[in-house]
Amino acid sequence: MQKHPLSLTPKSRVTLLCITGVMILSTDALLIRLIEGTALQVTFWRALLMAVGFGILHIITTRSWRLQAIFYPDRATLLAGALFAACSLCFVAAIKHTLVANALFIVATVPLSAAAISWLALGEMVKRETWFAIAGALAGMTVIVAAGSGGGYLAGNLLAIGATVFLGAYLTVLRSGQVASALPALVIAALLTAGVAGSLAGDLTIPLSSIPWVVLLGLIVLPASFSLISLGPRHLPAPEVGLILLLEAIFGPVWVWLLLGERPAVATFVGGSLVLLSLLLRVWTARREHRKMGLH
Repeated sequence: MQKHPLSLTPKSRVTLLCITGVMILSTDALLIRLIEGTALQVTFWRALLMAVGFGILHIITTRSWRLQAIFYPDRATLLAGALFAACSLCFVAAIKHTLVANALFIVATVPLSAAAISWLALGEMVKRETWFAIAGALAGMTVIVAAGSGGGYLAGNLLAIGATVFLGAYLTVLRSGQVASALPALVIAALLTAGVAGSLAGDLTIPLSSIPWVVLLGLIVLPASFSLISLGPRHLPAPEVGLILLLEAIFGPVWVWLLLGERPAVATFVGGSLVLLSLLLRVWTARREHRKMGLH
């Protein structure tokens, strides 16, 4: 039986779905900016609806209404949830208090921070090429943060670094193998985030004009993107997944630039280029390693 010229191989299909997930996620920062309100108000509503969205996704994937994993989590799942909650609090505040490009270029270094934290916490070996990539990414982040300190963006840049560290720690907990499923941890994270943001925000009122953006972000963008992106690590080599994930750091600032007119600073271009180049070189060396091992 002859294949249709436009038919996709299973690997190509997963790659396309993973890219679609990242492209959907790249609108996260834009939607956060479109929602009128303080960082805590936006964080509360984003997290509350995210909890609903991921909760529905958990029910669909497990085909069960039993939610013990969420309401009675083990310590590893609870720790993962707390770390992701801290990441969410830092990330939304960073988007509100610095240039979107600054925040996304910094957060793009998560794979490197996760490697360093895994080395410290789990004793995993970190290859020399990864350390070089970490050094290059740190140089790029230093350029972004140093330039931002004079433009009023220092706090936002530091919050982005905090989000990167917490997300790297979250991924390390997942890599430890003690968390059976990431979905309960994400629901717990969303509930914790909403609880913290709600208790600190005081007034949680946002304009009616912002409600469609909140609903789109919490119920559709985040659950859909995470579910599609999660296909990548299961079916694709790590270097390819890493390359696909870089699309968020590229397209996220583009949407904000095109629709809101926020042009990245020169230092952001320089520092961001260093970050992306460091990550791309590491992905390239990892791909060579996979090919030598016969993994495609």
